[in-house]
Amino acid sequence: MHMVEYRRNQKQLRETPALPSNLTSNTAEAHNLLQRAIAEGATSLDTHEVQPILHAYGLHTLPTWIASDSAEAVHIAEQIGYPVALKLRSPDIPHKSEVQGVMLYLRTASEVQQAANAIFDRVKMAWPQARIHGLLVQSMANRAGAQELRVVVEHDPVFGPLIMLGEGGVEWRPGRAGGRRAAAAQHESGALSGDSGH
Repeated sequence: MHMVEYRRNQKQLRETPALPSNLTSNTAEAHNLLQRAIAEGATSLDTHEVQPILHAYGLHTLPTWIASDSAEAVHIAEQIGYPVALKLRSPDIPHKSEVQGVMLYLRTASEVQQAANAIFDRVKMAWPQARIHGLLVQSMANRAGAQELRVVVEHDPVFGPLIMLGEGGVEWRPGRAGGRRAAAAQHESGALSGDSGH
């Protein structure tokens, strides 16, 4: 009897769940945004760049501003209110934590200015050739039930398209505290298949 239940449960896990009735999505807009990014040579999108795509699928994100330097970061923080987070924008540094490129819970103008300058200084020392596109400035999320997630989509030479989903944050590493799945070949075949990450 347990094997029958196990097989039934496994079959249900592979089924694509019904979409919520209140889901609004503009897949054409999301597709256009992704095609534009690909045409521009982008291999990854930062928080600011991915927001319009998520919004096209009806997903809410934290408002994000771009600061070119520490003075602009302070100005933005003063406008949106404290505490704030600063995050490095660089297409050459995929894991910002490698250069301590994320600073959280900054509560004063002085803290924002010092954190911004420290991020820029660390990048110049560790990655002098890296292109820096400024800093992302965000209010710290204080929403009950909110969860920071990271989604990575890549092409594996053996398995093809892969989707990695895990908890976001500065300690994130691929394959740790998350799942890795081969993307389904078609919508009807099920959402994801494969082994979970370690």
